[in-house]
Amino acid sequence: MEVCYGLITASDIAYYAYLFAMVSNEQYKIITSFTRAALLIGRCSAYLTGQLLVSFNLMDYKQLNIISMVSVSMAFCLALTLKRPSNSEIFHSKKHDENNDKTGSSANHESPNVQKPTFKSGILFLWNELKTAYSDKSVIAWSVFWAFASCGHGQVRNYIQNLWEVITSDDQNGTIYNGAVEAFGTLISFIGVLVFGFLPVNWSRPGLSETIMAMVCVLNAAGLTVMGLSTNIWVSYAVYSGFRATYHTVISLATLQIAKSLTRQRYGFVFGVNTFMALVVETLLTVIIVDKVGLNLDVQTQVTHLKLDK
Repeated sequence: MEVCYGLITASDIAYYAYLFAMVSNEQYKIITSFTRAALLIGRCSAYLTGQLLVSFNLMDYKQLNIISMVSVSMAFCLALTLKRPSNSEIFHSKKHDENNDKTGSSANHESPNVQKPTFKSGILFLWNELKTAYSDKSVIAWSVFWAFASCGHGQVRNYIQNLWEVITSDDQNGTIYNGAVEAFGTLISFIGVLVFGFLPVNWSRPGLSETIMAMVCVLNAAGLTVMGLSTNIWVSYAVYSGFRATYHTVISLATLQIAKSLTRQRYGFVFGVNTFMALVVETLLTVIIVDKVGLNLDVQTQVTHLKLDK
């Protein structure tokens, strides 16, 4: 499971970097909207299909894995038909290629003066890229927001099923709609990011994006508190759906702002670093709040404490 999760996360980053590299700057907003909308409508279909198949006893969980395998196999085949971008300018600079053309060098006739890459040179190269990519204060600010927002969303997503189990523990005869709620939350998130893509708003206006970001953070922090304290499953369902919709809309805004501040060849690198930082913070939170070596809090207290992360 962890290996699959790692591969999927890496593929998501490559997916976003590929699409941004294939379009012009003027299309960034609509591409940001469409890519996240496509991701969400896929998840909505998965949640809804899984809920219906299990609810009507048409398939068990093992058989659902077969559907997943067929789906990702189809995605792999489709990816092979996509237009291939040029080589990454980070690892294949135009200057280097021009020098090779002028000198007539080739793989079979390498100059003896050319130094082969080493582990140390690779680390230094990545460090220099890191300093260059994050030299813009706007990239730093939105990347920090990306990391903490993604961390908070990941923690809620990982433990929301546990919270719902606690809330419904006294209602043995009640019907569980967790899958349907996940589908609904993803659907309204899909609508939200589409609306974001078509809104005639200049998000580059000073202070506008930051104000929206701050309002959403306060709103989500309040929502997490309500979810952690509520004993009504329908209240928790409703707040969770709103939480997901606002998160996906604002993270689309963060993606847009970061992409606009970067050169084309650094999209994948920065998105990868931001995702890595989000997972590091999420791991630390899990160890401190959830794990037995830390505070080992119950799930309701965990959710209320996540508002600090937001």
